[in-house]
Amino acid sequence: MNDPIEKYLSAYAEPESGALDTLADRTWQQAVAVPARREQLWLPSCLKAIGEAAEHANGRTLCILILNGEREAALQTWNSLGLRELVNCPKPLSLSAYSEKLEVLCVNRTGDFAFPEKQGVGLARKIGCDIALSLYTKKQLSASCVHTTDADVQVPIDYFNIPFMEGVSAYLYPFRHRHLAGGSDEAHDLYEAFLHYYVKGLRRAGSPYAFHTVGSTLVLSLPHYAVIRGFPKREAAEDFYVLNKLAKVGRIESLTRPVLEIRPRSSDRVPFGTGQATGKLATALERGEVYQIYDPRVFDCLGIWIKSAESYCRDRDSSRLQRANAEFYDIITLLGGPHALDVAWETRSSEEDRLRHFHTWFDAFRTLRLVHLLTERYFKKIPYSTAIAGDQALLLGL
Repeated sequence: MNDPIEKYLSAYAEPESGALDTLADRTWQQAVAVPARREQLWLPSCLKAIGEAAEHANGRTLCILILNGEREAALQTWNSLGLRELVNCPKPLSLSAYSEKLEVLCVNRTGDFAFPEKQGVGLARKIGCDIALSLYTKKQLSASCVHTTDADVQVPIDYFNIPFMEGVSAYLYPFRHRHLAGGSDEAHDLYEAFLHYYVKGLRRAGSPYAFHTVGSTLVLSLPHYAVIRGFPKREAAEDFYVLNKLAKVGRIESLTRPVLEIRPRSSDRVPFGTGQATGKLATALERGEVYQIYDPRVFDCLGIWIKSAESYCRDRDSSRLQRANAEFYDIITLLGGPHALDVAWETRSSEEDRLRHFHTWFDAFRTLRLVHLLTERYFKKIPYSTAIAGDQALLLGL
């Protein structure tokens, strides 16, 4: 079994992907997976926007809606009364027509079908994408990619009009938080600015992982998705980890348009992430606390490390590596950087392969660890306003 897709579907895919016999006579041009938990306020407008996008797309569209909830009775009731009634989804899998060009496949994982503990939105996205992959292999889905978004997102009418390029493992839509009734939301504004700040800092440092990791903005290549064995079954940060893997097997392309609009909201549905972060930030702002973010010098150090490591992959000059990173070499050593570079020299014969080895090892996760360690030991977080005033170039475009 050499085909990665066949291997993934037989060994790692969720059971729903193998229970699609009732759909055997159906075909679609494109698909989007939407996890939904406690979304009765947002889901109607989300489906309406997807329906409008489907009208402007080629062929028919399948929306794979995954209703997920824990075993706790209160959440089961919330999902059952709010969502199952909305989309008429009493069975584990139910297909219904939303419009002439959009069909909704409802995956019911509430009540008796609820997720195991500690498995949340990551498992929901995995189920949706696994179903899309299965349909793709059966030639029931024409597109070689799957979109994934969330119920609080308004997708634009040209949402599905993306030509997928060879070698691209994922496309990322740009996004912005849209305030209700023209109002403002300082917590979401600041947090969105921070997300851009972090990505711009990575880009300035020369990191190949300089992209947003927002699960509602993803378009994934199905063949690449199979190679990395799908979404991790996590309660949160599933988007970060899946993109970290996809970046190692293909290119991540950040689009400039169309822009997805996300409704600002705080949330306690997951242990961390945007909803949790903005909720905590809003509380802190109400107490009069100053919002603090990474010192720009953290990204300067990151850039020094990346450039010196890339140089080491060319000439293996240990003394120069230590001199370049002298102020924080203890952190580099703690992360295992020197050892990883030596392994690259011992196992890779060309500079290109050594560079690939380094950037595969020093991935998005280790990059974030370095940022955290630099912040803890050397450069404490500073007020948002100070970071802006001190480094306009980094924040250009926010």
